[in-house]
Parts: sequence; C-alpha cells; structure tokens
Amino acid sequence: MEIDQLKLYWKQYDEKLDRNWKLNMHLLRTTNTSKARNELNKLTWVIGITLAFYVLATYYFVHFTIGGWPSPYLVGSGAILSIWTLIISVGCVHELELISRIDFSEPVATVQGKLLRLKLIIIRYLRLVVWIFPFFMAFIAWFFKALFGIDIMLHADPTWLWSNVAIGVLVFLPFSIWAHRKLSPKNANKPWMNKLIIGNGSQINKALEFIGEIDEFDKER
Repeated sequence: MEIDQLKLYWKQYDEKLDRNWKLNMHLLRTTNTSKARNELNKLTWVIGITLAFYVLATYYFVHFTIGGWPSPYLVGSGAILSIWTLIISVGCVHELELISRIDFSEPVATVQGKLLRLKLIIIRYLRLVVWIFPFFMAFIAWFFKALFGIDIMLHADPTWLWSNVAIGVLVFLPFSIWAHRKLSPKNANKPWMNKLIIGNGSQINKALEFIGEIDEFDKER
C-alpha cells in the first residue's frame, strides 16, 4: 500500500513538474518571440528607409547618366553609380522578402535557420557594395557636375587625374579585394563582423539570442 501511494505521489509530482515546465516554456517562448519580432520590426524599418533612399538615388543617377550624354566620363560615372545604388536596392528587397518568410510559430531550429540565412544575405550584399571604392572617381565626377556644372575629367590637370586613377588601382582595388575576402559567411559570427553590421543586422543577432534562449531551455529539460 505504501509503495502504491509513493508511486502515486511521485506520478503527481512528476505531472506537476511537467505542467510547470510547459508553463515556463510557454511564457519564455511568448516573451522571447515577442522581443525577437520587435527586433525584426526595427530592422524592417531600417531596410525600408534604406530601400526608399537608394531607389530615389538610382532614379537620380539614371537621369544623371542620360543627362551626361555625350560625355563618356559623365555617362560612365552615372552608370557606375546607378548600378551601385541598384544593387543596394535589390539587396534591400531581397532582405525584406526573407524577413516576411520568418514565422515565429515554427520550430525554433527553423526560425534560427531563417535568421542565419538573412544575416548571411546581408553580408553577401555588403561584399558587393565594397567594390565601389576603386571607382571613387565616379563620385568626384558627379560631385563637380552636380554642384558646379562642369565635367572635371575634361578640365582637371592630367597629373591630378592620373594620380587619382593610380590611387584607385593601387590602394582601393587591393582594399576591395581584401574586404571582399574578409566579408565571408565563415566570419559571420566574428565580433568585428557583428560590430560592422550594427544598425543593419545587429537586430538579427539580438533576435538569435532570444530564440537561442528558448532552445537552451528546451534542451535543459
């Protein structure tokens, strides 16, 4: 009889622990998914504002390119800047599309996988963006034309022009190659990478932390 009562008490105690665990899990999941969702909402706003800016910039530079005809320097500079801003715009659309696919009611592992994919996509587009540095003269050509109405490439001293070309080839080209290699998915969790994407990706790290706490609690059961 005593053994049967002991078994009954143990069963009741075990059921109570299980109910408490499920309750705590529910509270943790509700709280942390809400926090993670808020972080993604912040990121959505950042990306949305960035997209709006670069769509307008792309429109402007396309207009600048057309207006720069027949100067090959202005047309070339405008085309480079148009492509650059278009790449950023496409990247923003891609990132927003990935965010829209994240459903926090899905299993934790699935949500983590989608968050990590979003982070990697941000890094990959960042790898493309750094290739603008060797073409910094495009910004100079645009600046002088937009502010002073002159084609600096036609009026500048040849020595000055060639020295800037040399800087682009000897300094910024190696830098872009180096940055492209460093901005690799394998470095996605490096501290310096997390600092680099502050403001446009750090929200993903926070969301991953919140979702990770749910996963850890589940594993400790």
